[in-house]
Amino acid sequence: MTSVRFLLYPCPLRSTHPASLAVNEYAPTFPPTSIDYYCYPWKGSDGSQAPKDNIEFNALSYLMMCNFDSPPAGGAIEYTGPWVDNGDREGTFVMNCDLFWPWMQGLMRKLVIDMVPYPDTPMCYWDDSNDPDHPFRSRIEYHTGDDAAEDSQYQFSPQWWKPNTWWLIGPSRHSEIQVANPNDSRDTMKLQEDSTSPLLSMMIGN
Repeated sequence: MTSVRFLLYPCPLRSTHPASLAVNEYAPTFPPTSIDYYCYPWKGSDGSQAPKDNIEFNALSYLMMCNFDSPPAGGAIEYTGPWVDNGDREGTFVMNCDLFWPWMQGLMRKLVIDMVPYPDTPMCYWDDSNDPDHPFRSRIEYHTGDDAAEDSQYQFSPQWWKPNTWWLIGPSRHSEIQVANPNDSRDTMKLQEDSTSPLLSMMIGN
């Protein structure tokens, strides 16, 4: 089981002053029922070692552990200050890449499958009533989304020549129909539709 670590900043506070904290509209609506916790000392990005007063846009910082892993030692974390958008009062969510990429790749795989053009059986038939010189009628048919996608298809695979890069290559699809002249079986028309293999690249970098 993969160990996962991520930071979560879900609960902005208005101020460090008790008067402002008396009514906190951003407080969570449910209490935790079972939790082990460790309080890290404040470490600001500017090197400060204590919270500053009069910070009107503050946030609680959570480091959540999975797989019963112990949290890192306090000295191993260089920055514990909150990341908050002063305008929209939004915090920052940080997720370990061992958890993020499988999640993101699953979403992107589904998006690709839902968006690729899929060739249906073309429409083709004989009708010489209106134009005897061109009696075969035809039209391409397709829809969006690969309904025949299997679990083993449209999967991301890491690329050895470039770290932190994944490729997804989907299968090509084919459909066809052949129609004969009802008066001459040697006179036929064959209509084929082919889709190219979809290709998607994902990369994480600096």
